[in-house]
Amino acid sequence: MSLNSKHYASGSPFPPLQKDKVRIYSMRFCPYVERAILVAEAKKVPYEIVNCNLKQKPEWLLEKNPAGKVPTVEILEEGGGGGDSKILDESLIVADFFDEAFTQAPSLVSADPFQKATDRVWMEAFGKLSGLYFKAVYMKVDDGTLDTTLEILRKELGVYDKELHRRGSKFYGGNSTPGMLDFMIWPWIERLPNLQKLYSDKFPLDDILKEYPTFVSHIVQFESPNLFKIRLIMTILMI
Repeated sequence: MSLNSKHYASGSPFPPLQKDKVRIYSMRFCPYVERAILVAEAKKVPYEIVNCNLKQKPEWLLEKNPAGKVPTVEILEEGGGGGDSKILDESLIVADFFDEAFTQAPSLVSADPFQKATDRVWMEAFGKLSGLYFKAVYMKVDDGTLDTTLEILRKELGVYDKELHRRGSKFYGGNSTPGMLDFMIWPWIERLPNLQKLYSDKFPLDDILKEYPTFVSHIVQFESPNLFKIRLIMTILMI
């Protein structure tokens, strides 16, 4: 099943698990799911996607994860012919699991404990920027609140531009390929054009990015053909 497959809803029959694949319960437009899939691709994880309607959640998703969140990952127990499986959720946790459990590709985190911890701090801090994005897109806010939200988001982009410049590398994870931090923030960077479409006069993205040349370079590198296989194109956002 692909990212573009149908979304299962309440009353849908449960699609049988495949023994040789990790299952990622998904919603096509979810940036948190994209995190998991980017890491799965980078780590060469054999996986399948089962899309779920989050407004009419299938009963079997709630049985596996009572919170009904995505990504939820299901893995058949080794030798579990009887259907025993393991369940994980939360995108950061799923990403860490993929990185540690699948060794077909190099680790996405630094071997240096301090740098690894520093990157995790930046990942956690990015929650502020992603929260601002969702607030701007989904909430019904008056112009005053919206202006403030977009301005804070703009400044937060500058913080990440400054950090990438300080590191002096193409990616936060180094010069050769993206690391875990790159993959964890990319889904929201990829969606920034949506804010320009919604508020062209208040969030002129092209002009904003001119202020952050290092960050622009990061975007260009991430969109290069060499990374095509581990980058998702999700330009249509469900609003």
